[in-house]
Amino acid sequence: MIENDISHWHRIGGPKSVAFSRQGSRWWTVVPIERIPDSAMPLGIQMTIAKSDSARAGDPATTMRTLTLPFPPLRRSVPSEALLIASACLLALAVATMLKGYAVWQIDRAPLENLLDVVIALISAGIGWAALVGISALTLGKDIRANVGFWGVGVWLRLERVVWQLGVRRRTAAAPLLLGLALLAFACSAFWYAPALGLGLGTGAALYVLTETYPLVPGPGTSLFGSLLGMSDLPRQLNWAIVSRALAIRLGRPSRTAFILAAAAIYLLLSLIAAGIVWLTLADDDFFSGNIYSAYWGRTASVLAITYFAWLGWEFANLIRRSRRLSIEPHLTPVDPPPAEAIDRWQHQSALMRHVPILRDAPWKWVSAAAGSYLIRHGQRDRRFYWLASGRADVILRDPQGTPILAARLGAGTGVGEIAFLEDLPRTADVVIEETAILTYLDHHEFEKFVTDSTRQRFRELVLAGQSLARTPVFAGMADPERERWIAFGAPRHFDPGDAIIKEGSNDAWIGLLVEGTIAVERGDATIAEIGADSVFGEIAYLAGTQRTATLRALEPSLVWRWNRDWLDIELERAGILDSMRALAQARLNT
Repeated sequence: MIENDISHWHRIGGPKSVAFSRQGSRWWTVVPIERIPDSAMPLGIQMTIAKSDSARAGDPATTMRTLTLPFPPLRRSVPSEALLIASACLLALAVATMLKGYAVWQIDRAPLENLLDVVIALISAGIGWAALVGISALTLGKDIRANVGFWGVGVWLRLERVVWQLGVRRRTAAAPLLLGLALLAFACSAFWYAPALGLGLGTGAALYVLTETYPLVPGPGTSLFGSLLGMSDLPRQLNWAIVSRALAIRLGRPSRTAFILAAAAIYLLLSLIAAGIVWLTLADDDFFSGNIYSAYWGRTASVLAITYFAWLGWEFANLIRRSRRLSIEPHLTPVDPPPAEAIDRWQHQSALMRHVPILRDAPWKWVSAAAGSYLIRHGQRDRRFYWLASGRADVILRDPQGTPILAARLGAGTGVGEIAFLEDLPRTADVVIEETAILTYLDHHEFEKFVTDSTRQRFRELVLAGQSLARTPVFAGMADPERERWIAFGAPRHFDPGDAIIKEGSNDAWIGLLVEGTIAVERGDATIAEIGADSVFGEIAYLAGTQRTATLRALEPSLVWRWNRDWLDIELERAGILDSMRALAQARLNT
């Protein structure tokens, strides 16, 4: 398959997912590991990461990265067992230190008695923080493989959040956290004997534990807690739970998942309480009374505490504002006339408009939808097909117990609602407008005035082609609008059993996607292979400019979506993936 080219992109591989980023970009694209064939980078991901950062900012599949420092790639790992043993030793040492320190502690002794004590406290806080972050990175060695140095340890020595979205073992996530707690216990004990050192180490350890267990962003704490609860991507789900008020809204009946979300909310509350205790302790005037150096330390801690909780307040205010918007009843405001840019995108990039042009004369209605409003409600039987010209929408599925789970995000240039529209079925998901959107929709009764059997069949083919392209490993990671463009500019062809799809020795040059059916690959009189649905074929002759090297024959009724040279010459080069397509062809020639 496609060969890795580490000179142009970075890769971080974990047990469950893989993340890719273009060199110099601020964004990662995360893809489940089962979608990555032979540890390669599919074309769809190349097309995604080839975009500029400004174009990728609204891509739901991306996550921002931090700035990186020039650390060399880590080749070794610290066994989690070693960290557990170290934690136990630290706890034992903490007890011994407390017993010894209590004997020499003077009750009226100030923690920081001079400028040297302040310097020692600051340096030890930085060392404690940096050591725990470094140990956390080293612990990931058995789970994470990367061609980017130190897995993106960035400014302030913080591991990039994307690392924790790749899935790690529970022990891998738990070990550095336990060591951080053990260091905190040791620092509290050492405070009796060496106040400046204990205060500094305790501050560094507390900051590490608090930041790495914050529930609303990916980290070792959310990774561990989510795995214990059986919930993947806990931060995103908890954000959605808060926004949608999933802990209190109409669930219909109790469910295990509802309990999980409630437990996650308790985890959030406990983390905030712990943060409050730490900050109050560090800023306590009684605790730091005695001299000006201790007073300055306490005032600095107070400023940091105010900043920290002000940031938390701002984040929660945003969540509450989004939650209040969700209470808005579905409301679509007519837009007349629609923006020229929206009409142009709809007419030229919508797969439905290009393949079923008769529907251009149907009474499509242009509307705007406010952020936070429901576009589609689960279980309703309305039959409308929507197409987003701008904005974003969240797709909310429900588990068997009825709890809403954030499943996907749709970008501009994407259709939604086609299943219920065609099949007269209840809606299978909620669709919530995430960013104020301009969209157009068609009611089913108006659709019926224009529809014929062939029109209805072509619509279904478009749906099947989009689903197939999304499942195809070669195009894994392709954004929804980009996928629709490829469907729009491709051409469907039907083949009966026995039909030759490609003939050996012919000079045609196109690339196809097998949407439905099975194809036999024949060379001479021998069948050398079979191709199943969701497979790309025909790239060898297109890239080499030679005759076809084999005959492809349909073994059953088959639907093929094909792209001609004129489209491929522009799009493959535009996306910067010609080299990868050549590598794909070469790998197939070698098998």
